[in-house]
Amino acid sequence: MNLVENIVAIYKMEASIDGIKYYFKILVENDNEKYCFSIKAVSKENNRTSGITNLNAILSELNIDVADKKSEESIWMVRKKESESLVRITRNLLLNREFVKYLEKNLDEDREQGEWENQNYKKRLL
Repeated sequence: MNLVENIVAIYKMEASIDGIKYYFKILVENDNEKYCFSIKAVSKENNRTSGITNLNAILSELNIDVADKKSEESIWMVRKKESESLVRITRNLLLNREFVKYLEKNLDEDREQGEWENQNYKKRLL
């Protein structure tokens, strides 16, 4: 009797970028054929975190139409190639200090209006 095992490769990627008032995390994890893509902001002041993938400032830079169902979610299910493109574009955005200043201003406004997810983020080793 031959025993055949199906082994599913699990792919997980986390990139951290140091902003001015926030740390930014770009996260990708596979779920069978799809990849879960998300962006998190972590406050340096109190370590609170919020998903920012669907923030208007991010959506416009990633060319995501607000009519797209993705714009409503903070975690997007995408194909591998799209996840790679989103990571590359997001990384470049978050390395641009002028964009980070603009983004962090938006995040501060969201926090003041109570639109912050307000979850604790535990630092993990990569």
